[in-house]
Amino acid sequence: MARVPEVVVDASVGCKWYLPEAGAEEALSLRDAHAEGEIRLLAPSLIAYELANALRHHPDMTANRLRSAVRWFFDLQIALVPPSGPELSRAAEIALARDLTVYDASYAALAEDRGCPLVTDDSRLLAASDRAIPPSRWVPPD
Repeated sequence: MARVPEVVVDASVGCKWYLPEAGAEEALSLRDAHAEGEIRLLAPSLIAYELANALRHHPDMTANRLRSAVRWFFDLQIALVPPSGPELSRAAEIALARDLTVYDASYAALAEDRGCPLVTDDSRLLAASDRAIPPSRWVPPD
């Protein structure tokens, strides 16, 4: 049985699942491929907090919409990877070497560790990681 390809996503992509932003169509395609079992989305567990915080600051967000978004995010069953000593150490190294926050570097470290792409719309992360691609360059598997 063939292994399902893994793809790391960050909160900049997750926000596009809920908000009408540039690149939302591609981000929704990524989410749908995960829901259909064509790929497996994964992220450091901190994505849940980053996503909820980003949505909370959107001017059109209400308490009910935010609660629904958080519930729906967990319903997606993205593989949330808890921090580990080696992974956090690698994220810290990447952060120092590439002038990123440790938060952002944790996505790059996870993609590096798993040998998979990181789909992000964060320009600093795109410039800092050779595994990072914008949603517009993600191609669904055949």
